[in-house]
Amino acid sequence: MRGYKWLDKEMAKLDPHTEYHEIVRLFGEYRLGEMFLNIGYALNFMDVTMPPHGGDALAFGRKSIDRPQRRFEDSMYFFWTWYLYPPGSEEVRESVRRLNRIHAGVARRLPGAFAHNDDYVQGMCLLAVVPHRLQRYVGLPGFDERLQIAFHLWARDICAQLTSEGDVPVVDFPADFESLADFADDYDARDWERTDNGHRVSEAFIQQFCDRWFPGRWQPIGRTIMLSVVPVNVRRVMQLDEPHPLGELAVKIGLRSYFFVQRLLPDPRTPIQRRRIGRKDSPTLRKLKTTGGLSISRANRTPPAADKDREMSA
Repeated sequence: MRGYKWLDKEMAKLDPHTEYHEIVRLFGEYRLGEMFLNIGYALNFMDVTMPPHGGDALAFGRKSIDRPQRRFEDSMYFFWTWYLYPPGSEEVRESVRRLNRIHAGVARRLPGAFAHNDDYVQGMCLLAVVPHRLQRYVGLPGFDERLQIAFHLWARDICAQLTSEGDVPVVDFPADFESLADFADDYDARDWERTDNGHRVSEAFIQQFCDRWFPGRWQPIGRTIMLSVVPVNVRRVMQLDEPHPLGELAVKIGLRSYFFVQRLLPDPRTPIQRRRIGRKDSPTLRKLKTTGGLSISRANRTPPAADKDREMSA
């Protein structure tokens, strides 16, 4: 039986240069929570919609605005597939092919929306760096060297399967984790043009988070959390409010306490997609349970059931 604190020991047994997916899988299944992933989801999409063409694409599709919870669920299923299965597996390859088809479909109606290589690179960089960034934001060291290597190689391998408009391969992924973090910071700091669509979709992502986790009278707390963790220049470009200084301080203290308590409590023995969140499972976790989203070992993986009929928006 696994011990009280087993996760770091298990990851330490793995070579981050060759078994990097197994490290990422263990981290995702046992250390990430759905609220934490929702924060990362919102940060990622607000970031890549800073360019005017990004905001136009999200506003054009309207799913982020009209059906925000459905969009979150669909995107999470993409991301969980990438966490649970190796980048070279057929499960991930089919998932990325589906994503490429979705982007190509929008590009046919909105030419230029998905033609920019850096947008794809940034999206994959953020998947790797956001948990590290949030730890650094509250004054913690962030990922250790093993996690940095593993997350960089994992994101690199998935990014290599993406194609931009016109079926053009995505290239120039950063060479290591430090370069990856620098690329993400540089992208954030660019002097992007402010647009109404960028503002609208950013507000929609913040509202989705608030409605899901802090409904009713608690919404101001959710909004303060999101505004606090959004990078300063992203807030400026997207024309978002500045968080109240005391509210931001409370968010930092709360996040730091979360990471501290996580280190003290026993490591989970059940992967997230087989746990119950609150009174009932979220739709994402229910879907994972019914489509084979089980804990995957290197020796024995159970492929998910095919789901050919439903196109999901990332």
